[in-house]
Amino acid sequence: EVITNPDKRLGNLVEDILREEQKTYEMELEIIEFCSKWARSGTSERVGRDVARFLEMANDIERIGDHCTNLVLLAQRRFDKGFSFDEGAQSELASMASQVDKTLHMTIDALRNPDGIDMGLAKVIEQNINRQRDESRQSEAKRVEQADYDLRRGLLYLDMMTNMEKIGDYCWNVIKMMQKSSNDS
Repeated sequence: EVITNPDKRLGNLVEDILREEQKTYEMELEIIEFCSKWARSGTSERVGRDVARFLEMANDIERIGDHCTNLVLLAQRRFDKGFSFDEGAQSELASMASQVDKTLHMTIDALRNPDGIDMGLAKVIEQNINRQRDESRQSEAKRVEQADYDLRRGLLYLDMMTNMEKIGDYCWNVIKMMQKSSNDS
């Protein structure tokens, strides 16, 4: 929403997102504590692998929260500074946001039902996100040549694209781990 509605005042959304990110961080700590106790209980080698996987997933999910928070803060800065993106940049942001939204939903579905993961589709979405990141950098390099180019606006745009791409990376990691976990059982 913050990407596709750049002129909307975010109001309490920033505070809500920051609170939710703090909850994500606290859940990560709880998961780490639980997995540490589980690992120390003298479990099997398979359980040890699962514990390592869960710890890595908890870290990746917390990082997704970090990058979502970064996006909201960048959107708030965009609004506060009155930065506007040209039609091409705004379209690129919206397209990337759509792909990231798809991968976030796939990640949630994978966490709920690891056996239902469509790895082919997940890989295509991950590749699309990476391609869009690369294309956005090329597009922004062309915009730099314009006489009225605003470097601060350009850096904000690139930061937004990078944060979305990172969310895609962490989602892909979680999806792969859930698929591997499902195959191991």
